[in-house]
Amino acid sequence: MSDRRPNPPGWVPPRAPYNPYDPSDKRPPQGYPSEFTTPGGHYNQLKETMKKLQYHSIPQSEIYPGQFKQLRRVQNYSKFYRGASLAVKVGTAGVVVYSMFIHKWEGDNVFSRFYQWRCRVQAMLFGINAVKPEDVNPAKQMRLGNADVDTNIDSSVGLQRPHKKHMLEAERRKQLEELQ
Repeated sequence: MSDRRPNPPGWVPPRAPYNPYDPSDKRPPQGYPSEFTTPGGHYNQLKETMKKLQYHSIPQSEIYPGQFKQLRRVQNYSKFYRGASLAVKVGTAGVVVYSMFIHKWEGDNVFSRFYQWRCRVQAMLFGINAVKPEDVNPAKQMRLGNADVDTNIDSSVGLQRPHKKHMLEAERRKQLEELQ
């Protein structure tokens, strides 16, 4: 059983302005709201009148004649948004610092340009230990191949003469044979 009080005597439930599903609902003499047409010419007439009167909805500025007042936004950059943007900036800076200085890529590739650049930055900011100066200024890599042989590999001289990499491979195989 509901706890609702009964309606007062003579109370009639309110009717909607128009119920299309109710056959007893008569069409109002002024028409339904959906049938109203927008007064197209009225707006043009109003616009012309406002131009003649030089009336604008924005108030004129007292300080700058011929200009209008600029309405100021209220709390367009609230404390929450300021804090959220600060948190994003701090988080991004933390990820960048972590990926550059803390993340250990030492074992992966110490000859990479990124690692050498990171070592240089660490040397400038914090100083470096005894091992890292060699990583900051790496030794020049030796070139494999003979510099005096012309670049045309198809020449008979180029094909007959062994290169430095061939000599290194022969020495490695020779050392393996001596160990066995």
